Amino acid sequence: MIPVSLSARDQRILDEIEQDLAATEPHLARALATGRPPRPVRGLRQAATRSRPGRGISPPVLIVSCLGAGVAMLAAGLVLGIVALACAGFVITQVSPVLGYLCHRVSRASL
Repeated sequence: MIPVSLSARDQRILDEIEQDLAATEPHLARALATGRPPRPVRGLRQAATRSRPGRGISPPVLIVSCLGAGVAMLAAGLVLGIVALACAGFVITQVSPVLGYLCHRVSRASL
């Protein structure tokens, strides 16, 4: 690193920022002062190792989401008397299991 000299005003602002950081985030301020990364929060590491980045939405979540949206559209279409909305909701409820199955097959093929 190349040392850079700061004006008195800039140095004062930097000192204020450091003091605010030390008051609001003491763990982060200590980690920055020592040069060591902060320890991960307990429980987050396990969740991060269980998730699979880049895998997209899991098939069960996709199926349930589409079914819920389709049923809501179907009910809203029937209540409001909008036939097109009811038909779209019915189609979504029928297509969502197939979409989930295809999504599952594609995700298993990429393993």
